[in-house]
Amino acid sequence: MAYIVVVGERFTEFSENDNVFTFAQALKFLSAAKYKDDYQVIFGQGLSKENIDEFKNSLCHGDNDITLLLNQTHLLRETTRNTHKHKAENVLISETIKTGLISYQCHLLIDDGCAEMADHVTGQHIQGMVLLEACRQMVNSVSERFLIKTGSKKSFVLHAMNSEFKEYLFPVASSMEMTIRHFRRGLRGDFTAECIITVMQNSTECLCVTVKFSAIDKGYLSLIEQQMAAKSLSHLH
Repeated sequence: MAYIVVVGERFTEFSENDNVFTFAQALKFLSAAKYKDDYQVIFGQGLSKENIDEFKNSLCHGDNDITLLLNQTHLLRETTRNTHKHKAENVLISETIKTGLISYQCHLLIDDGCAEMADHVTGQHIQGMVLLEACRQMVNSVSERFLIKTGSKKSFVLHAMNSEFKEYLFPVASSMEMTIRHFRRGLRGDFTAECIITVMQNSTECLCVTVKFSAIDKGYLSLIEQQMAAKSLSHLH
């Protein structure tokens, strides 16, 4: 059985590799292809849920019987609420799950339409700033799902984010693993934590990020921020 990999339109250079197509190229290829064997279609990064649905529908209405391989890039996308985003296309990860006492996992789910892909997309690999934003979103997701007490509204303060890029990461299936190293809970359900996030592809560690952050009562932090903003302005005159 032959296979093709389908990625978003912004990964045009990556699509120059053998058996790799952008979304538009794949639709055109499969609609015109004359073949005897089925194709396994492996979805990579850059595709939205709408892209996937359109792809499936176009194949179902065709004359060819094509086998689809739905890999881990098609788990449910995390919510905008849990990642503190406003637009679904800006969510870069799947829903996080708990894999151990202090460990969690999700998958990279990049949409071509996300803010981080709007400019400066170069080469075949995924840009570092996209991956760092995905790590930040994982911190928020794990906190909202597993660490914040129900009904409590928190804002996040990022204290430190240290990254080590070890290998290029390309627009195919990638997993993210988070381990909490230190955790201290305070008043009002607030907490301070330090975690390590690793981004894996083909069993290889491509990125390691250490994050120190706090989750603080939203109302209290808003008041502190307002006071600090006023103090900052007072130095202008």
